[in-house]
Order: sequence, then C-alpha cells, then structure tokens
Amino acid sequence: MALSVTTPSYAFTNRFPNIYVTGSAGESLLFSVKLGGETVLENEMYIFNSIGMATIRFMGDLLEKHFYDNAYDVRNFMLSAVLTFKSESETVEKTIPTYFLRSYVSTENLSPDAIRNRPLSRHSEKHTLPGVKEYVSFVSTSGSSVAASVIYLSGDNVLSKTVTLHTFGSSDLFTTIDVSEQVISGLLSAGEIPMEWTVYKSGYSGNGIKYILDKASSFPATVFLFQTCYGGIESFLCRGICKNEMQANREIASLGGRSIISNQTSARAYSVNTGYLDSEKQESLIDLLNCRNLMVLKGNTAVPVIINGENVSMHNFRSKLPTAEFTYSHTERNLTEASFNESEGVFDYTFDNTFN
Repeated sequence: MALSVTTPSYAFTNRFPNIYVTGSAGESLLFSVKLGGETVLENEMYIFNSIGMATIRFMGDLLEKHFYDNAYDVRNFMLSAVLTFKSESETVEKTIPTYFLRSYVSTENLSPDAIRNRPLSRHSEKHTLPGVKEYVSFVSTSGSSVAASVIYLSGDNVLSKTVTLHTFGSSDLFTTIDVSEQVISGLLSAGEIPMEWTVYKSGYSGNGIKYILDKASSFPATVFLFQTCYGGIESFLCRGICKNEMQANREIASLGGRSIISNQTSARAYSVNTGYLDSEKQESLIDLLNCRNLMVLKGNTAVPVIINGENVSMHNFRSKLPTAEFTYSHTERNLTEASFNESEGVFDYTFDNTFN
C-alpha cells in the first residue's frame, strides 16, 4: 500500500500537531528528521497497526530543544524541518517550516506574521528610569525597521517626532534592540527631553510597547536580561531593594593545640525585590523565572546568573501591592568582584613597556 502522510503547512514548536502515516498493516516504517540541515532523529522505527496506521507525537517538544545553541540561546525564529518516511517499498519526504515558541505558552490566533510584526514581549506598556538599560527583541524582516514615536519636552512645549532605531538586513532572526532613555535622548536635539516613547516595527505602530519615563529612583535599580517565551531577549527592571548575602559552612579541626578550618564551602547570593508588579509584569516575571539563560547587568556587562529561589505572591488585595522577591547567584564561583581601569591597565606606573 502506498504511503500517505498528513502534515501541516507550517507549525509552531508549542503546538505541533500529530503526524498520521498510513501504509500496509504490520510493515515497518523508518522515520528521520532534520532541522535546519542538522540531523535530529535518524531511522526511528514504527510498525503500522492492524488498520495500517502509525502516529508520531510530540514533534514540537523534540524540535524546540534543537533551536537552542551550545550556549542555550536561540537565534532563529524559523527553521525548516525535513521529515523522511521510509517504508519497505517507498520513501516520502515532507518539509515543514517550523517556528519557535516555548512549549508552555498558549496564544490565541497564532500565526507567523502575528509574531513577526510585534515586539517579542508580553508588555504593551512599561515604566522605566533615567539611565537604566531597556532592551526588547523583534523577528527581523529584511528591509524593514524598528521605529520609536517619541513625546518630548522642548522648553514649555510638548512635541512628538518619530525616529528610527534599527534597520534589518536579513529575515527571521531574533534581533535585540536597545530602547533605553539614553538611546532615545541621543536621537533628539539638544534641549529636548523625552517623556515617553512607543517602540514598534515599521508599518505596525498599533503593536508597539510604550515606555514611560519616571523620575529617578532613590536607590539603583537591578536590570535582568532574559529570554522571553517568544525566543527574544528582553530586559526586566527590579525597582525594589537588592541585598547581597553570603553563607559559609566550615569544619573545625584541632591541630597542635590550635583550632583550624579544615574545610570550608562558601556561597554568595543576591536577593532582589521586583517592586510593584502590574498584570503584564507579573506574566513577564513568570517568563524570567522559567528562563534558562538569565543575566544581570553590572554596568554595561551582562553577567550570567541562576535563580536560587523565589517568593512570589500574585493577588488582588486592595490593601497590599503585588510584589515578588527572588534570590540569584552568579554561575561562576566568584565570591568577590574586581574591576580595573582599562585605560591605565593592570600594571603600576613603573612598568617599562618592554614586556612582549
């Protein structure tokens, strides 16, 4: 019996449908998969049941894992999945454009263009602070651009203008854009002070994120970079208190009448409060806590970290604002931090420059 294969015209990794193959009852079926030219599965064997049917399930879960690179990062929004079905007498090959979306995400009216034409964020509005980094990602489309519609203060007048933040040179790649207050201010004229700006992909101004500039905070904010459920990188601003904590476990021994530390293990952790969480930021926090590729900004350097624990209380009490607190530590075992003035180097003034 000739092979008959039912596959979708395209699929997202979080809702890849079952694949149904019909053939001759009792015959074997060899199934192979390539994603973006790399082999994912080779010659997995199925046996057609008594009515000549074989069902392949959970393809999305398998393919999602292969969108990540060795650093657990995602670069491509779409990769072509080539499925090969080989029976005892026939071979059928199907190519399915496959789009990345994290498996735990449920989204209505999902289509590739619905993701391409909007920021890869759960937010429609975010509050930010002067001097604080803000990043958001888009799926690139060659020739299109990311724009910002800026409302700014010029003297006593409130005016608006549109500026271009980035122009794409290729398609279907995750691209992260710096949309910080410093970037917006740099695109305005002298004396113009930004108040709020909406960032969007050209031609889709109704799908943007509005950034509202608040007054400077009384203590420094903590900024995290995380991978959203859509695959792009976004910033998350924690405006609450950040605490630096260290714990050490020591084993004491006696030697020559003196007590010494025979063994010691130390761990340094940071505890941070998010500040007020609106409904959109609550959902964004869930993304952050489930992210496997998380970084905290130290100046302009992104330092990889891991979440050690969290205390999250989502509620609708009128007497208490919803907040969350979580602890994190650096992935490297650095208990102390050091910085150098790169312009002066790490040698003192007596160094004679003859070293080679």
